[in-house]
Amino acid sequence: PPCGHSEEGQLWFNTLKRGLFLCDGIMWLTMLQVKEKLDYVEDHQDLFTNSETFDIEVFHIPSIGLFMATANRDSDLGSGIYKWTDGRFERYQNISTYDAQALQYFTVGKK
Repeated sequence: PPCGHSEEGQLWFNTLKRGLFLCDGIMWLTMLQVKEKLDYVEDHQDLFTNSETFDIEVFHIPSIGLFMATANRDSDLGSGIYKWTDGRFERYQNISTYDAQALQYFTVGKK
């Protein structure tokens, strides 16, 4: 499949090659290697959140960019929105939540 700006951050599992790939906005990067246990996972970024995170939601807003929302347990600190900038997620916004278990991206009309 194509790998351009609109596919950036998406995963693709190729059933023929039995491989998992990540689109970096230019090309598909392999995520799985023929290795034992979990040593095929490469650490790209350690992202520290306000509290224990139960869920993440990655979404793209046209003309704005790629984002990730984290559902955080601590109600006092809320949950976070991170924006993909220069090859990594950076804190963008904090939202008030109460013991968040999951988050879901949605649109209203064309907004």
